[in-house]
Amino acid sequence: MSSSHLSRRHFLRAAGTLIALPALTSMGFKAFAAEKAVTQPKRMVFLGFGYGVTNETWFPSLQDTGADYALPAGLAPLAEHKKDFTIVQGLSNKFSDEAHWGSTFWLTGANRYSEPGQSFHNGISADQVAAAKLGMDTRYGSIRLDCANAVDSGHGPGSMAWDARGKPMAGHENPVAAYHRLFSDETMPLAQRQALLQEAESLPSLLLNSAAAANAVMLGAGYFNPLTGYMNLADALSVSESLHTTEGLFWPVPVINLTKDISGISSASRIALRDPNTEGHPIIAVMDVAAIEEVSPEQIQSMAADIFGTLDPEHPGVATFTHLGNHLISGDIQVLNLSYFQADFPDTFRTATEIRDEIAQRGWKKVVAFQTRNPMHRAHEELCHMAMERLGADGIVVHMLLGKLKQGDIPASVRDDCIRKMVELYFPENSVMVTGYGFDMLYAGPREAVLHAVFRQNMGCTHLIVGRDHAGVGDYYGAFDAQTIFAEKVPAGALEIEIFNADHTAFSKKLERVVMMNEAEDHTKDDFILLSGTKVRQMLGDGIAPPPEFSRPEVAKILMDYYQLENA
Repeated sequence: MSSSHLSRRHFLRAAGTLIALPALTSMGFKAFAAEKAVTQPKRMVFLGFGYGVTNETWFPSLQDTGADYALPAGLAPLAEHKKDFTIVQGLSNKFSDEAHWGSTFWLTGANRYSEPGQSFHNGISADQVAAAKLGMDTRYGSIRLDCANAVDSGHGPGSMAWDARGKPMAGHENPVAAYHRLFSDETMPLAQRQALLQEAESLPSLLLNSAAAANAVMLGAGYFNPLTGYMNLADALSVSESLHTTEGLFWPVPVINLTKDISGISSASRIALRDPNTEGHPIIAVMDVAAIEEVSPEQIQSMAADIFGTLDPEHPGVATFTHLGNHLISGDIQVLNLSYFQADFPDTFRTATEIRDEIAQRGWKKVVAFQTRNPMHRAHEELCHMAMERLGADGIVVHMLLGKLKQGDIPASVRDDCIRKMVELYFPENSVMVTGYGFDMLYAGPREAVLHAVFRQNMGCTHLIVGRDHAGVGDYYGAFDAQTIFAEKVPAGALEIEIFNADHTAFSKKLERVVMMNEAEDHTKDDFILLSGTKVRQMLGDGIAPPPEFSRPEVAKILMDYYQLENA
């Protein structure tokens, strides 16, 4: 069900059910229910009512002070719990006193009339202050539930939850997604997690770079199975050169933890790894240090050349990889959280296990994966339709990268909105899963395409679409190098997933539909609508929608709004 199709009443009914669950032990949540020795953690709930409440039935008389007050009709069902709560009345936000819309900033006290990007400023909301203290003892620091089309539902614009940077935090709009997150499999029992967190605070710690943190997330989310930690130098060199570890495991790209400074951990056998991408740098994993090895400049260069096929410092992947550091720390890790991805993309981020489980629940047998780091235009849309039809697939998983990109790429939140709008309007119901994963783009072209195949296999897909310049950047790779690598360098039997090779797709003016260009007979270049990315970005920034043959108007509107805000 699309979030835009959920009524406010439907959502709030589901939200009420979720919030009422005691200690997450309901409905057979095995990881928590099994740990009876664990002390029940404290929890705090904040509820915002966009349409407000009826004063006379909700608020006690102001004359009744102290504990001996009469509960009004609206609170009467809570009578047996009266001693456990306190009612505070008479508070207001002088900057946000306009009826319903004040609910947007009721947890921060911010001035809603100020201008975002100019005079507007917000700080951390009260719920996140509580989460920072209480959330250390729970599976998730906080669970946020939102309402689709909030402005039309009496809530007002924006989010009720704000992080320490004063940025709004997304919440679940879909009750099904919220349920899935709450009751998905948890491989680490709560008691063990709490013990690890307590231990980690006493361990020497290492602040990871974003690349190593992304590897930790992928390890914890099951995309890198059967790997259990960071590779040593011998394995990293072997994988770079031959796509195999020293013990013969097929793997396309080194999974490593390179750093510049080891002064605080040089003699440690067990360390805490801290997240560079989250406020306060919380512990993301605990690591058993197998070895700390120095990597020579020549070895760094050799790996980069093998992975990226170039040593050009202008290549974004090369530039990142060659500046990570020359100390390689190897060993198994125990992942304690999945960085900012679950908080920022609650309805999109999924672990490999969660996706595999949902595929099974849907009864899909033949499943196509579509990789994207960009908004989907008409050609992408039709390519997905073609793959599903030609393969006789049950469904398609649109799997978008949510991690760090190069400067100029469109933020994940905007891409998410674009893709969901396209799926909602132009795909059959229940034929598409829109999901995302927490990884930084490598821009490694062919090698990254093979890596994509590995973790799409781990999440239960049977086919992966590999198109023109898959995972490429600039002119560093041939148009179809990401396809030929599977035939030329991937050993037979190394992968179970199959590759759906796609040619460049474009709108044919002759046929009045999107086609694969190599299948369009009697066509010249002028018979296709072809627009460069630069041209499209310029048009969108100028408030000009690309031709409908290139981009769906609803998607173009989202992108135009983004670019115009960026250029303001």
